[in-house]
Amino acid sequence: MEELQVAKSEQTISLLKTELNNQRMFEINQHLKKKKEVHTVCLTSMTFDAVLTEAIEGLEHYEMRCLWEISRVINEGVHVHFFTKKIVNPQAINHFYKIFNLSTNQINRIKFYSVEEILKEKNLPQDLSDYVLNNPQVRAVFSEICQNKNSYLECFVLTEKERKVSDVFNLPTYWCHENVEYLKTKSGNRKILNGVTKLPKGLGDLYSIEQVVACLKALSHKTLNRKFVIKLNDGVSGDGNGFIKLPAGKINEHTIRQSLIETDYVSSKMTYTKFFREFAKIGGVVEEFIDGNNKRSPSVQIFLKPDNSFDIISSHEQVLDSSGARFLGARFPACDYHRNIILREAGKIAKRLLANKIFGIIGLDFLTIESIDGYEAYLIEINLRKGGTTHPFWTAKAALHNAKTCQKSGMFLIAEKERRMYHSNDNIIIQDLEKTRSLSELFRLLEGSGLLFSDKTQKGAIFHMANSYEPIGKIGAVFIGETDDEIKILEKAVLNLIG
Repeated sequence: MEELQVAKSEQTISLLKTELNNQRMFEINQHLKKKKEVHTVCLTSMTFDAVLTEAIEGLEHYEMRCLWEISRVINEGVHVHFFTKKIVNPQAINHFYKIFNLSTNQINRIKFYSVEEILKEKNLPQDLSDYVLNNPQVRAVFSEICQNKNSYLECFVLTEKERKVSDVFNLPTYWCHENVEYLKTKSGNRKILNGVTKLPKGLGDLYSIEQVVACLKALSHKTLNRKFVIKLNDGVSGDGNGFIKLPAGKINEHTIRQSLIETDYVSSKMTYTKFFREFAKIGGVVEEFIDGNNKRSPSVQIFLKPDNSFDIISSHEQVLDSSGARFLGARFPACDYHRNIILREAGKIAKRLLANKIFGIIGLDFLTIESIDGYEAYLIEINLRKGGTTHPFWTAKAALHNAKTCQKSGMFLIAEKERRMYHSNDNIIIQDLEKTRSLSELFRLLEGSGLLFSDKTQKGAIFHMANSYEPIGKIGAVFIGETDDEIKILEKAVLNLIG
């Protein structure tokens, strides 16, 4: 009885904290509307399970995908405090200053901080959030930033660590919900959206091989499909997924277990033993593999506001690797033939999430296939965080002077009859590292080529993740133009120039 009372008391405290947080975020949004002074504390921590991300090359540099956040100073009254683990390359900063056409006044409202600079150390092993919480020197600097009036926390992802940062430093933030840790998992996704939109046949909240075997046996009786996907609850960019193929004919426990041993994992670092060791710790789901004619992987970004309204921000065609699971980049906007379908489903999902008091930028991943009536859309995943389409969209939007999105075409509207679209690529890899130039040399070369984004033409290439260019020969880019063909020519020219 006493333990139950303690649990109820803790739940009540958590609910009250969430309500207070959301009220403060509502006030922050009101200040932004009224152009009052607001301090955005951008914490770029990539807090993910190392086992689930070990195959992502250069993940330690992915915090630089958040550099678009400095464009918030375009809005009057906004100050940005950009807090990273690594020192941000000055060439990358200057590139964004030029792309966003920031004034001296706006630049003066941006401050950069890094753990490397504070501690005078490199190759730091822990998450950025760990240093903010536990290192006295870093904590002191971060604490001073948080003293500014109307400060709030902008994270890439909200885990227990970032939520603790929010609590310890009294900073309200998005995605704050007493059950957010569960709701953002693959199992939580299925539970919160049950009955709202079409999901692949499957089950969540599985933790053992025995449960997976029972699930696959049950599913094999409900569908003619013999291919399934198994997903770790906290998988990132497809790297917690595996594909299971059951044999034709009679299905029994033995054939299912054999198929599990032969699972084809997306991550090259994943093994059967490692996968199910993680599965026992964090759980996962098993779902029917969706296949059909003209299968595509579009996504939608929505912004759920603390005043219980929402904006559908963007739609994209996701570019995936050969497995069809790992995200490589995106095309904006999604294709006409299924855009209205996924936007309609996104609206339903937004209302359900708002009813559960979840606020912030949310990514929705769909699969669409041809059907008798046109196209059929399945929701594959909710990302209760910023994702791979967040940084290219806001980078392009800011570069295009906060362009509005055309409701008819889904493109950016920059003049009465002028529209812009883009392709993004997070995986431009220099195969021969001996050809890798310094970042300053690369930008000089690009400026001379005329391929960089031009404020005059409102077209060209914008680069992100520049910090990873020199050490590992990897960089990301957004290619902006009027048509797909124009963008493909631009992208090819940039890739040829980079080498």
